[in-house]
Amino acid sequence: MKKFFLFGISFVVIFATFQVLSGMILTWMHTPNVSEAWSMSGSLPQETVIVGGFSLVSLGMILASAVIAYIISSKIMRLNNNKAELPS
Repeated sequence: MKKFFLFGISFVVIFATFQVLSGMILTWMHTPNVSEAWSMSGSLPQETVIVGGFSLVSLGMILASAVIAYIISSKIMRLNNNKAELPS
């Protein structure tokens, strides 16, 4: 059970880190066209509808997070087992 919690916590932390970093990179790379946005603002609807699907990039981040979390949790558990085996 301890191994499951360690994996879960490390997965959530790594996945959140990947999401924040990818958001920062996308924001850094985006160059808005203000004049075009201003001219289009009159014809836009007043309600905001968020549309989007699941992409392969998201799947890649999930898989990378899971692999890294598994590696971290297995190394920590191995370190704990080695400490328990050492004579005091």
